[in-house]
Amino acid sequence: MIYKQTDTASESVLWCPRGGKSMSRQVVSSGIPSLDKIIDGGFNEGDTILVAGQPGAGKSTLGVQFLYKGAVQHNQNGVYATFVESGSKLKRDMLRFDWDLEGLEKEKKVSILDMVQTVSERGVYLNLDVMMNAVKELGAKRLVIDSLSALTTYIHTKSESRSFMSVINKFLENSKCTTLFILEVPWGQKEIGMGFEEFMADGLVVLESSLERFMVRRRLYIPKMRGVDHGLDCYDFYIGRDGIDVSPVSST
Repeated sequence: MIYKQTDTASESVLWCPRGGKSMSRQVVSSGIPSLDKIIDGGFNEGDTILVAGQPGAGKSTLGVQFLYKGAVQHNQNGVYATFVESGSKLKRDMLRFDWDLEGLEKEKKVSILDMVQTVSERGVYLNLDVMMNAVKELGAKRLVIDSLSALTTYIHTKSESRSFMSVINKFLENSKCTTLFILEVPWGQKEIGMGFEEFMADGLVVLESSLERFMVRRRLYIPKMRGVDHGLDCYDFYIGRDGIDVSPVSST
């Protein structure tokens, strides 16, 4: 497999042994080099990826790292829609990694949508319109929705949720916008979301944290990533000064 780096993404060329022809896919870096190695260079351009995990597992950090590195290293504009914490708190908290989101906003490379006060039964599709318009106006190629759980709070049935997800996926596919949906998993619960989201998304990254020997241990695994030759092992990961880093060796 060969990767061709460009300013916006890398192109991996896959050789077809039968016909001798090749086909290529546009690869979008996760913003975490050690994670990219596990997922065959990165996400497929335009795919929707679920990032699921318990509180404190590092989901928002992974989302912001994906957005920030995309803008700084790959010249890809991005939108972060936060329904959980205010935009001002998000910007403040990410300064621990020297990720200046406010500076990128001024440069029109990133847009932080503070949607905390907009979650209501009448506002679900209005919020979708706001996000879609922001993606269009910025020409964004990366989108993070934090979180899908909060966004769909007032959608009561699985059929409504499926319809809502289909609308989002169609728009994102057409705009070639690679999207991370943050999904909250309460402590002690094994089911992800309403039980169907992982089937509709192109990929699923699960973050877990547990207490072992009086220390918190974080692990990551990837049950699904369509069109990608990805690792199926469970990997330790760490949140340090530069953000998230994944161990190159699978955990035992």
